[in-house]
Amino acid sequence: LLGQNIGVTVMGGSISAGGGIISDYSDLRGIYYRVFIDWWQKAVQPFTGSNIRLCNLAVGGTGSNFFAFCYDALLKPNTKMNLALLDFTVNDYIQFKYSRSPMTLSLEQLTREILSERTSPAVMYVNFVQGELQIPVCNNLENHGQTMLAVNYGITTVSLRNFLCS
Repeated sequence: LLGQNIGVTVMGGSISAGGGIISDYSDLRGIYYRVFIDWWQKAVQPFTGSNIRLCNLAVGGTGSNFFAFCYDALLKPNTKMNLALLDFTVNDYIQFKYSRSPMTLSLEQLTREILSERTSPAVMYVNFVQGELQIPVCNNLENHGQTMLAVNYGITTVSLRNFLCS
């Protein structure tokens, strides 16, 4: 509302990196955060003058454990992070479903680290589901502790599972 630019940092795996949609959209316009930025530029920016500065750190095949140890090294110096979009629901579920540790352990660590950043960024969990033969597989990290993390830290969650899975 003050017209200040907003720094949005995206962390996640192939869904955030654009894996699999290049053949559909050569300009990657179908990626969820690009839809968010497009909405911002059309609905918010004309009234506030506030632009989004995007920092996409997404790397295909990675989980929250990778970013918990190195996201700050991947950020360019002086990157302003006001909002972090975290997309780990599918990759963390696949990576940790047979682990003896809690499946959300590294996501909780990453969440805590981001929330303690000097810019006090907001965090949003962006949750997708896997698919097999065009049928959604609805068991993901939301079933295994991520929802409790969101409630505990007051994090907004956007979930395709709620939309695709009855």
